[in-house]
Amino acid sequence: MLPSTPQRLITAVLLSCCRVWGQTSPFFPCDVVKNPALAGFGFCDKSLSVEDRVGDLVKRLILQEKIGNLVNGAAEVSRLGIPKYQWWSEALHGVSNIGPGTQFSTVVPGATNFPMPILTAACSVSSHRKRSFFPSLSPSCHKVHLFAFFFSFFLGKFGEILNAECRFIARAMYNVRLAGLTFWSPNINIFRDPRWVRGQEKPGEDPLLSSVKGLQQTDDGDSNKLKVAACCKHYTAYILDNWKGVQRYTFNAVVTQQDLDDTFQPPFKSCVIDGNVASVISAFKDQHYTKTDVIFGFHNPSGRLPMTWYPQSYVGKVSMTNMNMRADPATGYPGRTYRFYKGEAVFSCGDGISFSSVEHRIVRAPQLVSFPLAEDHVCHSSECKSLDVADEHCQNLTFDFHIGVKIMGRMSSSHTVLLFFTPPDVHNAPQKHLLAFEKVHLPGKSEAHVRFKVDVCKDLSLIDELGNRKVPLGQHVLHVGET
Repeated sequence: MLPSTPQRLITAVLLSCCRVWGQTSPFFPCDVVKNPALAGFGFCDKSLSVEDRVGDLVKRLILQEKIGNLVNGAAEVSRLGIPKYQWWSEALHGVSNIGPGTQFSTVVPGATNFPMPILTAACSVSSHRKRSFFPSLSPSCHKVHLFAFFFSFFLGKFGEILNAECRFIARAMYNVRLAGLTFWSPNINIFRDPRWVRGQEKPGEDPLLSSVKGLQQTDDGDSNKLKVAACCKHYTAYILDNWKGVQRYTFNAVVTQQDLDDTFQPPFKSCVIDGNVASVISAFKDQHYTKTDVIFGFHNPSGRLPMTWYPQSYVGKVSMTNMNMRADPATGYPGRTYRFYKGEAVFSCGDGISFSSVEHRIVRAPQLVSFPLAEDHVCHSSECKSLDVADEHCQNLTFDFHIGVKIMGRMSSSHTVLLFFTPPDVHNAPQKHLLAFEKVHLPGKSEAHVRFKVDVCKDLSLIDELGNRKVPLGQHVLHVGET
């Protein structure tokens, strides 16, 4: 029999990815009980390493069999005891039968339907006043601006719950030929334009919010063992399906190196490096009583918008096919998302309502952050705009930023502390950038402290025009509040 969890993505080909709805073959791969002849194949020998098993399998496949396994509907290789397999299953906000790899039946009639990602991201955040501090910066100092958005704990738990459900329900469905174990989720593209009809699939327009984790986490922390195989999509700069006759299959997305490195790529880097995702795919409800509770004051709302609402005039100024994030005054192009948009907004990213006002106060923050520079460093003798992160000593260059959060009214409320960074005006930098967020629940007229740890080289750096990561010199601004 098969082990309960595949070891890695490539192992999934050998051990787990074999049973889908409509499958007529009467066996799992490497089922030596029903087919003893398979015991002689190296790829069925679990005592061998993954690399050795894969090598053994690949060398046994003929060209046509290899070609048949290059698509989502992988072909059966009956002579090797490998059934056909449908790689395409969906789990955007719960195990779904949208993809051809999963089908519900009377045996398994359904799975939990969670809120869409954009609603998951827009978790409770109450209104508040903006507070900021402005430490001065020199070639050896930095000032920073941070904001916290949404509910990181909830987002992580959402991934864990979805993970568990995928593991147990999908495994059960797999065992009865109703599903596979490979899911083409999550969608981590940037919500670049509100006209994109798939915007609700995204956590929002900020790269930090799109860095989703949790789907592949294991109970023992071993990153090489998978409950299910996740797939981050769509790589990369994908934001158009069908707009004025332009199709995603033929659209040529022309992206600047700077936009690519500081906007479109960070979610995928996080997904691969931090989340250890198994694969990457290429680009190609509010219930009625909740509303009533809010209207009559029984529930204190604290949701926040994870994207910008633009005025009607935006439609005429901005083509969906223009991939530039930054504004261009010469052409009247206003830019995209709260990080770069220069025009008026109907509602800004981070806007929301609450029946309670919230005050912030800075409890602890440095006024000066210094970079250790070598004696012969060029910035000692000439004026520098920024320091190359790759060339500087960044180890242990961190500081704590503590914020006091106080609910002024008598009504209890959840509140999301948004920590933003506004860099010096160099390298065509963003107007502001989300660094971190933390959610707190406060009884009426109470106060809590929120602590952020800021890594200077990671959190206060930016991408220059050539795609290099730099720490800008001068006055950085850390502020807490709305965008």
